[in-house]
Amino acid sequence: MKMAGAVNLSLDRIREMGRQVDECEGGKKIFLYTDAEGITKPDATVPVGQYLEGAGLLLEAARARVAQREYRMLDATAREEVREYVDVAYRYLKCIESQRKKEIKGDPTEQARLKGLQNVAMQAKLGGCVSNDDLAKYPDLQQVVKANHLHHVLQAVCLRFTKEGDVPCLPIAIPKGEGADPRTVDVPVDQLTRSVEGDKLVYRYRDGGVDQIAFKTDKKGEFTDEYTVTAWGIAAYNSKGGEVMKPHMKLDPAGWNHEYRLCPMVLYGKGKSIMDSAVAHGAFALYTPTGDVYMVGQYGLFGGDGVRQPDPMVMCPSSRYQKVDCDIQITPDQFEAIKDDINRQRHQVGYQTNPMTQNCTSYLVQMMQKHLTPDQLGGMNIEKMSKGGVLELVGSFLLPKPFMKWVRNVAMQLKSGLPRPLFNVLHFVPPFYVFHTLFALLLKAYGNYRTFSTNGKLAPPKIDFVDVFFRPWKVTYHSPHRCGDFFRDRPAYRLPASV
Repeated sequence: MKMAGAVNLSLDRIREMGRQVDECEGGKKIFLYTDAEGITKPDATVPVGQYLEGAGLLLEAARARVAQREYRMLDATAREEVREYVDVAYRYLKCIESQRKKEIKGDPTEQARLKGLQNVAMQAKLGGCVSNDDLAKYPDLQQVVKANHLHHVLQAVCLRFTKEGDVPCLPIAIPKGEGADPRTVDVPVDQLTRSVEGDKLVYRYRDGGVDQIAFKTDKKGEFTDEYTVTAWGIAAYNSKGGEVMKPHMKLDPAGWNHEYRLCPMVLYGKGKSIMDSAVAHGAFALYTPTGDVYMVGQYGLFGGDGVRQPDPMVMCPSSRYQKVDCDIQITPDQFEAIKDDINRQRHQVGYQTNPMTQNCTSYLVQMMQKHLTPDQLGGMNIEKMSKGGVLELVGSFLLPKPFMKWVRNVAMQLKSGLPRPLFNVLHFVPPFYVFHTLFALLLKAYGNYRTFSTNGKLAPPKIDFVDVFFRPWKVTYHSPHRCGDFFRDRPAYRLPASV
């Protein structure tokens, strides 16, 4: 197969290809990839073999990029480019496999070619060494990879699978002491032993002649809460709480001038469905002068996890979401205060969430307000700016993202340009008032149903019936989309030289 490692595509072009693959996944069409032109317009007359050839070119280019250098030697932009390139190539092959299934199934030659491409795709995802064929030889390993989506997670934390001879190795993180980075032990999977202990599967290996627990899973192969994948391997670390927060990744701190940084962000789901405009999640990253990275987010609306680190969203394929963030330099004291606050929250009993007033965005806003100065916030009231109305929330699920951004801008202009009493009166204009009232009542019912607390007590949204009918401007929610608008306008903040 022709190698395409010389193909040079910018990150913007890769992301454009990602949007085209989004359309492919919608089942409407498949774009054709060539090394000369990138992905071009679809043509129904193109034989499946030509599509597979194009997938092979793209996958080989992706694998070549993975093999160039260690992820940890790349700056953040270059790392994301490699990660997204591999994601797009992997998903492009999936599209062809799904949409041309009948043609491939009826042709043994194309079946063999598809299997070879799937090996290349998995090799790229796992770091360029271990393939599908390698996984198939070890069913337990294959189950663990699939159950924990390791082919995505390893990319997110800059980690690779290696091999010892022909045997794949699992990277295990071993603590080295307080403040020191863990060491990585690559354990050949044929040296792992598995035992059943209650409803858990316990995997062990020998290190220095002593039996050690590598990790534990449930019967489906998913890691138990005590284990998390980090840049040093599978670590005995509970991302949901239970111990002091630890970095999950190490990068070159030259990318942020060896400073302490807080990077609040909004992650938007991608795709051509209504979910394109609906899915958004607020989170933040902490960076240290030594290269440690912490990614923190609040969860709980659908699972009740409270504050988690690392944030699960950033472990997804990067081509599945778009990120809007801002870069704020903080002092060492601010970093320690934020870290202490997160550790306290991770141990907090009775942590409560709801979809309206205690969600991922309100958590992000509260942390920024509590720990940043007015100058770092640009003199703006982010608490006020992050709140949206009920119709805006509903519209984010039903209407296109560009239209909803225009609606938010108009609403902000009206709110700032009109006298407050006049702005409030506009809420009673029909049919706005009718829809607003209906959706507010539905959200109140939904919020009571979906509210979660770790101690079993409910924290329903503060939607009062008096507000619903007589003060509709008070029925608001914390909107990640509004936070995203705020971050677009404020990309960076530098501390004064005297600090």
